[in-house]
Amino acid sequence: MPKICGLTTQARTIAAFMVKPLNRAAAKGFECYAISSPDVDSRLTPECLGQVTHIPVKIKWGYMTPFQLISTIYNLYKVFRREKFDIIQYATMNAALCSSIAGWLARVPIRINLLWGLDYVQFKGWKRALYFTATKLTCRLSTRVQPDSKGNLRFGREQGLFDEAKSELIYNGSACGLDLKKFDISKREQWRKEIRDELDLNKYSTVLGFVGAVYLDKGINETLEAFMSLERDDVALVLVGGFERIHTLKQDILQRAKNHPNIYFLGRKPDPQRYYASFDFLVLASYAEGFGMVVLEAAGVGTPAIISNIKGPTDLIEDGVNGFICDVRSSASLAEAMKKAITIEPSEYERLSNSAFEIAKRDYDSEAFLQKYVENRIKLYNNITKS
Repeated sequence: MPKICGLTTQARTIAAFMVKPLNRAAAKGFECYAISSPDVDSRLTPECLGQVTHIPVKIKWGYMTPFQLISTIYNLYKVFRREKFDIIQYATMNAALCSSIAGWLARVPIRINLLWGLDYVQFKGWKRALYFTATKLTCRLSTRVQPDSKGNLRFGREQGLFDEAKSELIYNGSACGLDLKKFDISKREQWRKEIRDELDLNKYSTVLGFVGAVYLDKGINETLEAFMSLERDDVALVLVGGFERIHTLKQDILQRAKNHPNIYFLGRKPDPQRYYASFDFLVLASYAEGFGMVVLEAAGVGTPAIISNIKGPTDLIEDGVNGFICDVRSSASLAEAMKKAITIEPSEYERLSNSAFEIAKRDYDSEAFLQKYVENRIKLYNNITKS
């Protein structure tokens, strides 16, 4: 029985994006595993994991010292040697770098860099050079590179990170496609009413929302600053997501936002689909993304998005068609996009909403994605068994 293992830095990423594809592979005869740092949030329940076995290995998020890097590589190498995986697939910066090196040392035959984003593009100077080198090394040590967006596939080839022969897109991109049963547009109005009643949002003419980790790289400084510059009593901003990295924000902007009567910090929620439905627009002003799954998830319940002009989210959002696009790292540009969103005519909003859903349904259905994913893994495995 072929063995496949998915790796990310944090367990919550395994739960959100890796478990479903791995379980589909398990249904086709693969023995499936997942590796991440220990599951501190208790996300990886037996119900969540299904036929996937989780192996905890400490992988630090953020900056790693040389000792931490070597230690993580060695620990992963030991697991790879013991388990003798046929395929490993990895995403997120630290997990991908360490897995590619450990997998190469352990001679794992198929090593797939999922490349859920190009972190180096948001930096300048020596930091950009360092992250670029780490990304290029990860790609070089991988046998396949499978970015999750068309934009990053093209850009990675142009940057010389990998060539066309070594890289491909699974279906139309994304990490695992859109689950149209979970993000059920037929429940949009029900969920919208529930959340708006619960949070007393019906007093606002427009509700803007964010879902994800609340920290610097997601453009939260710009989001808060742009929203507060509107000075509109009839517009709300709702942020749903973990606060573990909130220290990365500008503290003066954060304090003003915490004292703002129209800004709601809700923390992490287990049912983001209900909150997407309660928003009129999702806001994702990120500095860099692989694909931007939150944009796709919001579209699944008919919510258009305001995004920054970066590769990944722009695969899905076309300015004025199913959302609006602003400049990266520009609170002024984001504020202008917000003004367009909150002054749009109801008929025009309905067109944006319908377009967002139709594109998501047509191009990113998880059933079609998972079928292509399994076909790819079977093909790769068959190629190594033949050779």
